[in-house]
Amino acid sequence: GSAAHRRVARRAVAQSQVLLRNDGGVLPLKRTAKVYVAGRSANDIGNQSGGWTWTWQGISGPIQPGTTILEGIREVAPQAQVTYSADASAPADGSEVGVVVVGETPYAEGFGDVGAPPYADAGVPREPKSMALQPGDQAVVDKVCGAMRCIVVVVAGRPQVVGDAAGIEGLVAAWLPGTEGAGVADTLFGRRPFTGQLPVTWPRTPEQQPINAGDAVYDPAYPFGWGLRTDSARDRLTAATRAALVGGDRHVRAAVADATAVLAARNWTRAGAVRRPAVVVAGLNDALAHLAKAKRGGAGYAAELVSVLRDVAQSSGPDSPALLADADVALLAGDAVRAGALLARAS
Repeated sequence: GSAAHRRVARRAVAQSQVLLRNDGGVLPLKRTAKVYVAGRSANDIGNQSGGWTWTWQGISGPIQPGTTILEGIREVAPQAQVTYSADASAPADGSEVGVVVVGETPYAEGFGDVGAPPYADAGVPREPKSMALQPGDQAVVDKVCGAMRCIVVVVAGRPQVVGDAAGIEGLVAAWLPGTEGAGVADTLFGRRPFTGQLPVTWPRTPEQQPINAGDAVYDPAYPFGWGLRTDSARDRLTAATRAALVGGDRHVRAAVADATAVLAARNWTRAGAVRRPAVVVAGLNDALAHLAKAKRGGAGYAAELVSVLRDVAQSSGPDSPALLADADVALLAGDAVRAGALLARAS
């Protein structure tokens, strides 16, 4: 709970945020934006923390000190004009963008099972668990996102299916940020980039469960390993390429030569996104082929090259979910060449 430990926790929260959807580049938000914040989990340490805090499932007594997502927004963007309404009953006049924070209430052990019988603890009835948003949460999403541009932030320990609603342009899996709601705000406002990836498959409907990479039929909303990034792909590749020059063998140096050619300005936008995907994909796959022969210094560099290839494959949406998921499985298994080839097919 020290300041130093909370700084580490806040950074971990920011690094684990997964950006599932970012239509029109709605994220990151301007720090001077007029923001309408809604949803029952926007200002609730208990919901952020899940089942285990100082008390059992956050039912009674002190939970733990910390910063809620709403408090984090006000800290990270003090110049923003923030209107907060948990149930979206406050007028939204003048707001430019909505941030709706929804998800699950705390649970632990068997009560967290979907389909578990009705339950009460200490006289407090607990809502039934589902892979879909609770009706009240969905109603707030529908109301806010029907009125303005909208980002939905899901606070939960597992995927939650968000129903279609007009206006949803951004979707974030925030998981359970515990005491560090400011870490969520750091990514929403661009203080830190989105870099996280899904450690599980995000289903399209609750009925798809169980769903996993490698299934014969695999049609999720977002595949295993999915995660849009808001940092500069060119800057990432540049930094990794410079670092690879230190201590790498001749195969690493050959990969660096391929990547250096890819880094030519004509292949990138001013913001550092890929402009010529075919050239970038071909060049980075050539680099991966060299790294597969390297005796030292190749694995970490290969992962960075694959991250850029993933950016290209994800830029058209999750249209090839099996290829994207299989690529991340291959990378985790140490086969960056196969990962690159699968992402090339998905691009």
